[in-house]
Amino acid sequence: MRFAVIAAGEGSRLAQEGVEQPKPLVPVCGEPMIERLLRIFVDCGATEIVVIVNEWSTAVREHIESLDLPVPLRLVVKTTPSSMHSLHALSPYLRGERFCLTTVDTIFREAEFKKYIRHFAATTDIDGCMAV
Repeated sequence: MRFAVIAAGEGSRLAQEGVEQPKPLVPVCGEPMIERLLRIFVDCGATEIVVIVNEWSTAVREHIESLDLPVPLRLVVKTTPSSMHSLHALSPYLRGERFCLTTVDTIFREAEFKKYIRHFAATTDIDGCMAV
């Protein structure tokens, strides 16, 4: 299963609160949000991971490029006005295989997410599965 992350936001609300790091690099439980997601995706059996970041997010792009993952990682660098536009930019890379898409700021319990992915992977008679 492919996994994809939309990490192309501006982080403007965080910046207004004085957070200087780009949102994907803000730590959750001591780990940058983007790294946490990618690690969990690998643990869930990802065959490939696709991430979209804005063109001006050089720190995020460089951080992602520095990671050594055991699965292929595609990085799409494109400034988009919304998450829907980001999904459209990612769509060519998500064809032909089931996929899980999330935003970089999705926070969940790892065990619950893994349970959700196992359910989605095992259920073949549905087009999609949405975690709420």
